[in-house]
Amino acid sequence: MVENLMNFNAFGLVRVERSQVTTTITAITAKGRPINRTVTEDVTEIIGIAPDEYASFVFGATIIPGEKSRVAIREITHTRSDTDVDNTPQVRGALDRALEFIRTKAA
Repeated sequence: MVENLMNFNAFGLVRVERSQVTTTITAITAKGRPINRTVTEDVTEIIGIAPDEYASFVFGATIIPGEKSRVAIREITHTRSDTDVDNTPQVRGALDRALEFIRTKAA
């Protein structure tokens, strides 16, 4: 049913390595202008990710000025240890900063 769908206005991909998080995010402003950014951050070592592996997930987000963003995540690849990388503070922080960047640029 249509009323069960969330209204996302930003989408992206996050790649998580042991000490680096890369977030690619795309959004469309109310004026119809596209915004695309890729942000790579060095982070403190994420426990559960081996030096030779990475995890990735896609996300949809609802960004509304003055409100906290709502985010839905779908894992694409995972680590051998099945670490839940999207819930680590380093990854959530990187994703929150990317969402705030888009919110600022869209204003």
